[in-house]
Amino acid sequence: MTSNSVFYSQIEDDTRSIYGRGLNYKPLQNELQDTQKRLQRLLEAEQREADTDSRERIKRAVKAHREHIAELEAMIARAEKTQL
Repeated sequence: MTSNSVFYSQIEDDTRSIYGRGLNYKPLQNELQDTQKRLQRLLEAEQREADTDSRERIKRAVKAHREHIAELEAMIARAEKTQL
């Protein structure tokens, strides 16, 4: 409506936060896909990075993304069980 991409992005994030986690709604799948894409980019960056400090930060981010993916997958599995 406003053609403001930042506004749209914020609404999308809010929708995921509220409906995805609270109501096990479809945005959980979207959040999982987005997190997997970010993880892939981090893994690629880790391979390219020569600086030791940067590599350590990237490794911590990779670990956090993997944990978040596991959490999202568990939430999706629980949501699928309740829908059966």
